[in-house]
Amino acid sequence: MAENFGYGVLYLPVGREDEAAGPPTQMAVFEREESS
Repeated sequence: MAENFGYGVLYLPVGREDEAAGPPTQMAVFEREESS
């Protein structure tokens, strides 16, 4: 969806990561991509 509006997205873990289950939640960081 982000690509449709000219954004890149990076997903990052939030909180202490459990080896079996992963992090308790995630956050998304959006960055506006340059138009060529």
